[in-house]
Amino acid sequence: MPADPESFDGARPVRVLLHLLLILALTAPISAQTANREPLPTQVDRLFAPWDKPNSPGCALAILQNGATIYQRGYGTADLEHAAPVSPQTVFQIASTSKQFTAMAIILLAQDGKLSLDDPIRRYLPELPPYGAEITVRQALHHTSGLRNLFPLYMLAGWRWGDLTTRQNELDLAFRQHALNSTPGEEHNYTNTGYFLLAEIVKRVSGQSFRDFTAARIFQPLGMTHTLAYDDTGMIIPNRAMAYNAAPEGYRNNITLFETVGDSNIYTTVEDMARWDENFYQARVGGKEGIAVMERPGTLNSGEVTEYAAGLNVTHHKGLKMIWHSGVSMYRSEYLRFPDHHFSVICLCNSAAIDASDLARRVADLYLGDHEQTAAPTPAPAIDPSAPAKIEQAARAEAVTLSTAELERFTGAYLLRDALTIRRVYLSNGHLLLDRGRGITSEMVPVARDRFVMLGVPQRVEVTFTGEQPRPQTISFLPPRQKPLVADRVNPDPPSDLHAYDGKFWTDDVGEVVTIAAHDGKLWLQTKRNVEFELRPVAADIFTNQWFGKLTFLRDRQNGITALTMSNNEVRNLKMEKMESRVR
Repeated sequence: MPADPESFDGARPVRVLLHLLLILALTAPISAQTANREPLPTQVDRLFAPWDKPNSPGCALAILQNGATIYQRGYGTADLEHAAPVSPQTVFQIASTSKQFTAMAIILLAQDGKLSLDDPIRRYLPELPPYGAEITVRQALHHTSGLRNLFPLYMLAGWRWGDLTTRQNELDLAFRQHALNSTPGEEHNYTNTGYFLLAEIVKRVSGQSFRDFTAARIFQPLGMTHTLAYDDTGMIIPNRAMAYNAAPEGYRNNITLFETVGDSNIYTTVEDMARWDENFYQARVGGKEGIAVMERPGTLNSGEVTEYAAGLNVTHHKGLKMIWHSGVSMYRSEYLRFPDHHFSVICLCNSAAIDASDLARRVADLYLGDHEQTAAPTPAPAIDPSAPAKIEQAARAEAVTLSTAELERFTGAYLLRDALTIRRVYLSNGHLLLDRGRGITSEMVPVARDRFVMLGVPQRVEVTFTGEQPRPQTISFLPPRQKPLVADRVNPDPPSDLHAYDGKFWTDDVGEVVTIAAHDGKLWLQTKRNVEFELRPVAADIFTNQWFGKLTFLRDRQNGITALTMSNNEVRNLKMEKMESRVR
């Protein structure tokens, strides 16, 4: 998992450190409550109290143990226009939590002998371009296919939030992609495209729509009578929760019109998800072998085992094995299962502003927190609230003295390679400070000529400057036992002539013209229908945008701009040629 450049901020590093370092095996039976605290359901209700209002969207919750629902409730409102409250029978879209049903559909077809997990997907999808290396069905299941994630490409093509997106729209865009992000099997890179294409394989191999196949082979056998794959925006879904965005005036409707399935768009209830949860123990659908395939993590070409299995993550939470998946769209969902304790939490919410993942984990902590803790193979220290002060004391003790001129060498702006965000280093009252974003600043104490210790964080983070003199060109953040974060010096000041970048650009992979135009002192990327995205300068000919990542303008020997490349975690190295250059 790549390091998060924001993991130094606020409470988040505490959660990250707990997740990575606390390896505590909990073995005693789950206790509903202890004698010296209020009932657990009361504590659960308090977690959801901020949304348990008639004028707020909310969540449905189910807590499961040993095949029974030990607590379930609805909080808040499913439909603000009709004052319909959320209940355990409310139907939610579960976004990417849907992927496990696509995985099971593929596994069932493999058990039927209609495909093999090691078949190349082009056997069933010959419209895909040949990429020089075959992508297998198994690699698509494990997110090791290298396929681009299509969402930024939709936006380049002019898609607007709320526009109708059909199966054929997505197929057309997927089949236009002439390159991969990486060689199949080389790395784990989460992409919705693979699961959308897996649903298309289900359709072509079974001769049924994905909706009909999953209904007949998964939902009906398990009694999931309120669950369906939503492939037609004209469908009526009784008792459906609408989706909302938080807004200054309260909330706004946030329903989108997607008819694509496989990667998302399963609608269900917490009661139906409880039936699905129990199938992992009873194996009525898929059998024990099918369940084992779903829970077996993927393996890279190098032999490294990933944390992603087939539509499910397999990790640990505070020492407990946890199998889970979350979903984020205009809805939020979280499904957590602790198989060693036959305990699960399902949380479905109808606003992207509600963090279902955090809530579900906090519910699990309430119920699992009374386990007797036994010695772990590698005991980890607890988080020490005084750690930042101790780190500062140690750093001050080993500090060296640098003059103002020496400190000034390090000042400037640096672009994080992984996150494509700017971090600024500046001087204030003789101290070197790092602007970490979100209004958070940390002093950096020099402990060597080019090495510093960051203050105000719960673990020691060393900061090293390297590169050409007289001003270092690279800055590295080294948290303990984590991959270093590296940033390169840039000049974020806007170029003197933004109009030099004006022009129209085209790529066959999108099939639409993109216009770059300067106005109002800024550079903008315009898609059809005049949708605009601001491009922020970070270096000579390099700009960034939150949706498109890093955009680099390419020049010929005469210094004329000939092309534009876009690169982010979802789409790497997409080249768009300037249309004037195409006709030269």
